Amino acid sequence: MICIVEEEKDIVKYEVEINREELEKIQKEMIDKCSRIIHYQYQAEGIMSADYLKKNDIRNYKETLIGTKEYDDGHDTEIYLRDYDEYYHPLLAHYVECLLNGDTSFLPEIMTYKGNVRVTEQISNIKQAMIEELSKPLVNINLDILVERTDELRNLQEIEKSNKNQKSDMEYHSKVVHNIKLKKIERLDRKSVESVENFYGKRLIKSQTNHQKS
Repeated sequence: MICIVEEEKDIVKYEVEINREELEKIQKEMIDKCSRIIHYQYQAEGIMSADYLKKNDIRNYKETLIGTKEYDDGHDTEIYLRDYDEYYHPLLAHYVECLLNGDTSFLPEIMTYKGNVRVTEQISNIKQAMIEELSKPLVNINLDILVERTDELRNLQEIEKSNKNQKSDMEYHSKVVHNIKLKKIERLDRKSVESVENFYGKRLIKSQTNHQKS
């Protein structure tokens, strides 16, 4: 695979080699151990569509017929209680999947990955926002915001409880990077390329990604 990266001063072409077998194993383990798990239980008409089940990572799915609903036109529909866990995959697993499918556009994001925002961090941010709201003069406190933040906090605390055994995807970052090899093929001076592009009035190099060196 080839990856063209726009850096601060140069445009660089890399040859990308991956250990497919190892990356597939790492990706699967990340999905199992690092996904954010959200439990759902609710009533709905009919059974869940096969299309939704196919597109999303649904596990422990159960549906129980609990009754029927009658409509004014005379027809009725079955009501089911749906109960399942949905796994929301970590961003790093998504990047790896793209790479396995031949898409190198997220390669810089893989190499400089800093991890998903943790639930604990989200909880801390919401608590801080509530403290700031409550510190305002009484007449300026927005009760709607406090109610909304309270609901968000309650939901996140439930998510935190159900994900207590899940890991951070950052624990797998070094393993992912270890199984990606980059070989620099060619380097072009960015200013020279831009001068030629300005001369012709069109973009000559379609970079797969923009990446600034830190």
